[in-house]
Amino acid sequence: MLAMTFLPALLTIFSCTQSGMQKKVGPAPAFISSTDEHFIARGRYLAENVTGCISCHSKRDTEIFAGPVVAGTEGMGGQGWPLADGNLGFLTAGNVTPAGVSGWTDGELLHAVTAGVHRDGYALFPVMPYPVYGKMTESDAKAIVSYLRTLPAVEGPPATRRLSVFMTKVANRTAAQPTWSDPPGLNDVLAKGEYLTRTAGCTFCHTPTKDNRPDMAQAFSGGMEFKMSMGTAIASNITPSEGRGLGYWSEEDFLNKFRAYRTEAARAVEAGPTAPNTVMPWFDYAGMTDADLSAIWVYLSAQPAIDNEVATSWRPH
Repeated sequence: MLAMTFLPALLTIFSCTQSGMQKKVGPAPAFISSTDEHFIARGRYLAENVTGCISCHSKRDTEIFAGPVVAGTEGMGGQGWPLADGNLGFLTAGNVTPAGVSGWTDGELLHAVTAGVHRDGYALFPVMPYPVYGKMTESDAKAIVSYLRTLPAVEGPPATRRLSVFMTKVANRTAAQPTWSDPPGLNDVLAKGEYLTRTAGCTFCHTPTKDNRPDMAQAFSGGMEFKMSMGTAIASNITPSEGRGLGYWSEEDFLNKFRAYRTEAARAVEAGPTAPNTVMPWFDYAGMTDADLSAIWVYLSAQPAIDNEVATSWRPH
């Protein structure tokens, strides 16, 4: 699921044992996934186009700009994230198809996604953005799990988890019970945009950090750096700042930026040593409805304009 750095300020150390996590977070909930086709469709939409679950837990074609998911690998896991260039640990996405989680209860899977606790009792590192998913509506979180249960079984590499003592403590401190959101009102476009912007990870990827946590005084002003194999991708300023952010963009400009990735031509744009790349999951978000993208536009347009210049979105190694 969508990859990020998330280090909360108020931290309390607990052990990695199952009893320690249950004391802090509680046991996995009693939950049975739904077989309702409309509920599953909602989960699929969220997992594939909003939360990034499928793109993070699948193989991606990194030779194409923005790395589209390779068909047939959905949910198999295997993508890796070195922490501090690998010096503080290395993680890979787990297999969320029946080949990887058939032995999990639905409640255990929901607990991992929204509270950050593995069925074996240890805390997941928040490169898996469960602090965000734990703020979804309860219905949306359960819809995602219900959809994951419909994925075909695809064998993948075993998950890797290597964490330093410090990073293990970070994981232990971050795991927490979900605090469900209320659904946005049907006619409250601003609230809907806020919900989607948060759930899609826009807030954290486009907000610079201060003291190892998002600096919300500079929310959406860009500058976050993401190391890739051939260079470093840099998040853009998406505040309404004129000249620095989206201030001169129209809503149609914003929508067209995403619509462009609904085309086959977009899947032919190569990335490599001499071509820039991005961690922005354009192919995921391009699958959002225009109505949802418009809601995000309305919410971003209502944010303070921050005059932070991000001169380039790519710096080659």
